[in-house]
Amino acid sequence: MWLICLAMRVQRPLYLTLHRTVTLMPWFQFFNALLFWQAVWFLYFQANLSGAEAIILYSVYDISTTLLEVPSGYFSDRLGRRVTLALSTLCSLLGCLALAAGGSFAIFALGQSLIGAGAAFKSGTDPSLLYEALEATGRTDEVEAQEVRAWRFSLAGFSLSALIGGALSFWSPVAPFYATAIAFAVAAALVAYMSEPPRSSDSTPDLGTQINQLKAAMLHPVLAWLFVLTVLMYGFSHLPFVFGQPFILTCLLY
Repeated sequence: MWLICLAMRVQRPLYLTLHRTVTLMPWFQFFNALLFWQAVWFLYFQANLSGAEAIILYSVYDISTTLLEVPSGYFSDRLGRRVTLALSTLCSLLGCLALAAGGSFAIFALGQSLIGAGAAFKSGTDPSLLYEALEATGRTDEVEAQEVRAWRFSLAGFSLSALIGGALSFWSPVAPFYATAIAFAVAAALVAYMSEPPRSSDSTPDLGTQINQLKAAMLHPVLAWLFVLTVLMYGFSHLPFVFGQPFILTCLLY
């Protein structure tokens, strides 16, 4: 009997902290979405570098994210969700500080690479942590509702930071980057209060199995269509947004 009581005392704190993890996840998404620089970053690059270099820096971010997308997933499976999310917030924070410091193309490229790495380490890790926390606490029936809640917090963060970031840029061109760095610092603090859900040692398939699963997924008609649709949506939403910023500035000035 005393062994059962001891086990309950050990498990109860983890059970409670996993509930806290679920509660904190929407707020983590909110502070990750506070990208105050999103409406002015291209103008900031163009003011400090040439237009061609500003476009290249956009490519640096995408290349960094693409190269680390799969390795970050393997990292998350092996070392844990919390470690990966902590690394994500750290990379993003340092990237914002590098962009604020500026000074040379190399520093800007470093900042973009770090922000891209932060996005890659976060991608897939946050929903995995949420699902595993819900599963460990017997709340898998809430997955859809919790995912939607997290998305609402994320979209609210994007909307709010776009308005505030634009206003901050009139005061100082680097203020949006420092403000975003502070937001990532808060996100890192939230990760520190989360807990790693328990996972069995055989729950993570080996690399070969994961590659075969990826191939099978890419051949699935619905998943293949969703992949193509996502790529098209990303392109149509980002390219006009980037190249439209100089025109928006011109309209505001004249």
